[in-house]
Amino acid sequence: MKRYFKSNERYYEYDDQVNVRQAVLKNGHWHYASENYRREYLADQPLSESDSASEEDEISPEEFEQVWEEVMREQQLKRYFRREEGNVSYFEYDRGYAVRQVEITNGYWRRSAEDLRRQYLTKQPLAVMASDRRTRDIALEEFEAIWQEALQAEYNQALKRPPRK
Repeated sequence: MKRYFKSNERYYEYDDQVNVRQAVLKNGHWHYASENYRREYLADQPLSESDSASEEDEISPEEFEQVWEEVMREQQLKRYFRREEGNVSYFEYDRGYAVRQVEITNGYWRRSAEDLRRQYLTKQPLAVMASDRRTRDIALEEFEAIWQEALQAEYNQALKRPPRK
């Protein structure tokens, strides 16, 4: 059974005990996660243990879907690129600025995002990136597949490091 919740500016959809979609209004822009997009940002605790999903916070499916439609309209403003120049880089742009990026250099993967190593995100505006001859547009699905591959590669690299003392 699906249930929907709103806590502050966060909206959650649970299917039984599992968080399957969520939307967060942050600095005037929607950020979202679903089973197919940024899955690692979904709540990992079951509904029964969630602090943000109480009976008082429950909303109608219609209210959630209205917010989700707004999020999806905003999503159409995003573009995805692949660039090769010695190394391979992948970029997600939102409203003209890079918000996520994956770089592969000598077999080493590095992910950067607004909330993860932000300082490594490219500062090139969308107009410059889109006009660069070494850059080509890619689909969201291709970017997400690379993002997940980079996540797994970083995890595997972390397992190989000696423990900190």
